[in-house]
Amino acid sequence: MRHHILTIIVLVLCSPLAFSQPPLIMPDNPKITQGITAAIAGNDDEATRLFREAVAEEPDIAPPGLDVAGRLANSSDDSRAEKVMYWIEKTAEDFPNDPEAFLLLAELAIDEQRYVEAGLLVKHAEPLVAAMPDKSLRKIPLTGRSMLIYVSMAENRNRWAEAVELLQKMIVKWSDRTELVFRLGRDQFKSGKRDDGIATIKKWAEQTKGQPNEQSVTLIIFGLYENEGLHDDAWSYLEQAIKTEPENVRLQVQASQIKLRQGELDTAKKFLETAIKLAPTNPFVERQQAVIALYDKDFAKAEKLFEMLLIEYPADRTIRSGLALALCSQDNSIKLKRAVQLVNESYRNNPDDIETAESVALVSIWQGNTEFAEQILTERFDRGEMSPVGAYYIALVYNRSKRKEEAKIFLEASLSGTNFPQRADAEKLKEELDKD
Repeated sequence: MRHHILTIIVLVLCSPLAFSQPPLIMPDNPKITQGITAAIAGNDDEATRLFREAVAEEPDIAPPGLDVAGRLANSSDDSRAEKVMYWIEKTAEDFPNDPEAFLLLAELAIDEQRYVEAGLLVKHAEPLVAAMPDKSLRKIPLTGRSMLIYVSMAENRNRWAEAVELLQKMIVKWSDRTELVFRLGRDQFKSGKRDDGIATIKKWAEQTKGQPNEQSVTLIIFGLYENEGLHDDAWSYLEQAIKTEPENVRLQVQASQIKLRQGELDTAKKFLETAIKLAPTNPFVERQQAVIALYDKDFAKAEKLFEMLLIEYPADRTIRSGLALALCSQDNSIKLKRAVQLVNESYRNNPDDIETAESVALVSIWQGNTEFAEQILTERFDRGEMSPVGAYYIALVYNRSKRKEEAKIFLEASLSGTNFPQRADAEKLKEELDKD
């Protein structure tokens, strides 16, 4: 099981997502506690016995085996992925009349694009949900969760009109669920009904105004345009928003990021200068300052800024990757050791993250370990995961191993994408190879 599947299990089992009833919230039943202890120790038969007795005493609780799966997913056990899946499947077998394990298996199947299996699982779970007593506290959440699985299947298959219809039905039933309104707006936009989508997103913004983690509706709508590849429309929307809200720091930073990605460094700096004047200590402003320092090849400045940001946001992968690049680029053995420690830690925690993998490859190249860099980059390429930065790194590997023609191919791929800090270096290497 890949690492991101564990992430899904953790989210579903251990956090209050829409319509989920986290199994970790359970009554103070000693049999559940004893059963969990037995399960973690590997005494499955004893755990099953205790779990069955606990459910017999309190029929409305979620199957405790899912609690075990959630705890294992959060553990540091190297074999936790297999153990987590074992307990989810075992729970489905041990409690065949309870729908929750089947719904979780359906959600996991969707993530792995096994839609027929997901459909069969949710169809199996639906009558089990319907058979639950009306007084059950789990019935409504599990009903909503079943419906969301159909929505997810439609979305993953790009059947946006179908997803919109399902969400509209859900909102009629659960009008207080603002997350459904947001999802509806996004899916309307993706279905081609952009005006309807924007109107729904704005409605959602009004409903959630003043809540913690309030998001900028302008940036959300801008992101919808960007994700659909409508870059000119996205820029027009953002440009108009900046005219309306010239003192909005986030909009100024977003404009700087877009222009930097398009290769317009001077324009990006102008937007950033405006943002600095408005809010010099804003973390988004500081992050963009650090990124632009990379483009300016002021690696000492970039290092300083990224190190400061890392203190505040230690798990941020983009900050870690930027810091690793700044450290490596100073050609200093002590700083290289710091970069190695940084990316190894990131890779242990996020082995499926492409940005982290590319940072590992970069550090490996600087260490002279081009074989490992090639291995990790080729794995990503074979999975269809290759950014312009990654293409440049693999070109470096091929160039050092005298595979010039292959290096040229990846350099061309790198330079055909969006802007990145080492683009000038990539252009220089291509010129050198073209002369050979």
